Amino acid sequence: ASKRVVTGRHTYEITSAEYHPEKGVVDVDASNTKEVNIQLRPNFGYLRIPETQAAKGAVVYVDNKQIGTVPLEERLVSGVHNVSIVKQMYNTLTASVTITDGQTYVLNPSLNANFAELTLQVPGNAQIWVDGNFVGTGKYMGRFELGGHSIECRKEGHTSSYRTINVTPSMSLDIINLDAPAPIYGSMSVESNPMGAEIYVDGEFKGKTPTILNNIIVGNRKVEVRLNGYIPWEKTVNIKKD
Repeated sequence: ASKRVVTGRHTYEITSAEYHPEKGVVDVDASNTKEVNIQLRPNFGYLRIPETQAAKGAVVYVDNKQIGTVPLEERLVSGVHNVSIVKQMYNTLTASVTITDGQTYVLNPSLNANFAELTLQVPGNAQIWVDGNFVGTGKYMGRFELGGHSIECRKEGHTSSYRTINVTPSMSLDIINLDAPAPIYGSMSVESNPMGAEIYVDGEFKGKTPTILNNIIVGNRKVEVRLNGYIPWEKTVNIKKD
């Protein structure tokens, strides 16, 4: 940049974002153009957070502002900054770092696990729900954040079973057996002409006509009636609770 000024002595100040301001004095006369070369000194350095198995993908905050995820290298204004590294199922890592002009500060993250690895299993291929989220059928292996969790086992035509667990570090690799949902029963009467036909409910033989079938799980059931020499009869029946 250039500027025409009157002859004599002048003071100057040069400022730019993320650089230190530079001040000085220059004497200007009419005989020639005075050229002043100023090399601004950076007022920033770099923060580098390398990747580790535990910290990969963790969210990084600097002075309460989200700036990225691990691994990370970011330019920061020189000075002291508060850094937080946040990842689900790990304790938050906080650190105070001092960024120096033109230098790189390396922060090696060491995140402590806040979970235990558990196996949940339930008879009868019931659905497993943890804290309101479906996680698997019959069996689930996964990480559980330390603290309390609500578990529900669901199955069509059954009353859900419930359990609350308080996960602690000592429980890691434990197997937790859950109660199966309790069946809800209904009944139906089956007759045929001629009598003596075989009755199948969802493919399972239940007896011969005429009869009253008890302990049939509620819901839609496929009912078949078979007798040699006759075309089988088939229908979906909605069984209600007794």
